[in-house]
Amino acid sequence: MELITIAETMRRLSLGRTKVYQLLAEGHLQSVKIGRCRRILAESLDAFVRGEA
Repeated sequence: MELITIAETMRRLSLGRTKVYQLLAEGHLQSVKIGRCRRILAESLDAFVRGEA
């Protein structure tokens, strides 16, 4: 299971931080929280890019 930072997700999608968190809140991306850090599941990001989310 590959985990991606919010910053890396922003770079890959060419989106801002607020939009990435909005996608998380709407359920388009899945994440896990490790301590105080949030990480995006790479599989979730790939599915979103393919239009499956």
